[in-house]
Amino acid sequence: MLQINKPAGAKFYDHQKICIPPMRKFYQSTYYFWILTKLAFAIGGFIGTILELRKDHLVVAGKQFVFLGVTYTLLLLADVIFSLNGSYYRLIKYLSGISSLIIAVVLSGSMLVPGAVNIPFPAIFIIWFFLSAIFDLMVVKQRKHLVDLVSNKPN
Repeated sequence: MLQINKPAGAKFYDHQKICIPPMRKFYQSTYYFWILTKLAFAIGGFIGTILELRKDHLVVAGKQFVFLGVTYTLLLLADVIFSLNGSYYRLIKYLSGISSLIIAVVLSGSMLVPGAVNIPFPAIFIIWFFLSAIFDLMVVKQRKHLVDLVSNKPN
């Protein structure tokens, strides 16, 4: 008999020999939430970019931030499109995850500056960026047979 080591807290389905760690199970059960919120952030990023570029007095540093924002939204959009098509490119996932993690750290740092930002609103985004980074870095894939196992439906 094949012996499979199971991480603590993992769900184990003996008839399929599948072991799902708790964090991966969480992300697989909320898979479309992460894809749809990434799409919403990509659309919001493009709208913000268009509004920012319409300003006449945009300084060089502002243009660099706009470029970084466009790059991040393009990464998000590419990740959403490839994920919905069922193809997963690790490079895009890793770049998107690392970018989300950097944004979470920068937003956290900006909250430490007295009077810079209102605390509750960015905290929600920091949590989302951090969890989204983990989602991307784990390269979570939507698997039909895992969803069926969780809902106790046979394939």
